[in-house]
Amino acid sequence: MSIYAALDIGSNAVRAVIADVKSEHDYTIIKKIREPLRLGEDVFSLGTIGPNKMKKAEELFLKIHEQFEKYKVDTVKAFATSAMRDAKNGNELKNLVQKTTGIAITTIDGDTEAKLIHEAVGQNLNLKDKLAVLVDIGGGSTELSISKNGKLVHCRSFNIGAVRLLEHKDLFSLSNAITLQMIEMKSYLDEHIKNNKVDILVGTGGNFRRLGKVKKKITDKGSEEYVTLTDVQRVFNELNGISIKDRVKRFEMSEDRADVIVPATFMIGHILYMLKVDGIHLPDVGLKDGILMSMLHPT
Repeated sequence: MSIYAALDIGSNAVRAVIADVKSEHDYTIIKKIREPLRLGEDVFSLGTIGPNKMKKAEELFLKIHEQFEKYKVDTVKAFATSAMRDAKNGNELKNLVQKTTGIAITTIDGDTEAKLIHEAVGQNLNLKDKLAVLVDIGGGSTELSISKNGKLVHCRSFNIGAVRLLEHKDLFSLSNAITLQMIEMKSYLDEHIKNNKVDILVGTGGNFRRLGKVKKKITDKGSEEYVTLTDVQRVFNELNGISIKDRVKRFEMSEDRADVIVPATFMIGHILYMLKVDGIHLPDVGLKDGILMSMLHPT
């Protein structure tokens, strides 16, 4: 028996999953961890991780390490994404974390991120005999993946994410920023999908999961794991019309989710409209789950 921990260091938060592993096909999730950090806050505006954020990160990883010790974790894999990719002093944080906790962080590119997420989605949804588009909206980047018959055939990372979008303070500016990226995304999808019909659209990441929960609370019907364009528009109008404080209270979300959920939802609506699909599936998986799959099934 082994205890594995998979760690996703994102631009908005740090997430981990701890699993009791008996074999590669026999494991149990025993703990999920989510800690707000928002590395992208400094990186996307300054290009570096500031000293206060560096200190906060060290304290956070010490806290996570305590959880790893509590659950007797013996194998850890930690991957960092967009904010760490962009940070000029990302290696400084990596070295600090390894020195204080022993956790070695690897920065991965968007293609690797997309492949890991596809692996996690494939464990949750049947993608066989389907043309699927997977969308993962993170804090700093958005990964689009095209899957045919359960196989990942194309993926691309776009430099747009929910934390980056916070710099656009009004709806006009936000709409322009998203529209520019939509042109690039549509060009990419047109090139690889051509005139073929998309059978299933899948959304992953914290913003999608929260979107499903808010939709369920507002409508009190349907599943949290599927939303339509009408649902998305209703959620956006509901959230955009109230303060961050009220979003936290009414929809039981953290403050670091309550601000990014609005631009993320706006972007999700644009993607649904662009692809002309009825709705989007929201399985409860993400990068951390893909990292765990890579530990269970090493290549």
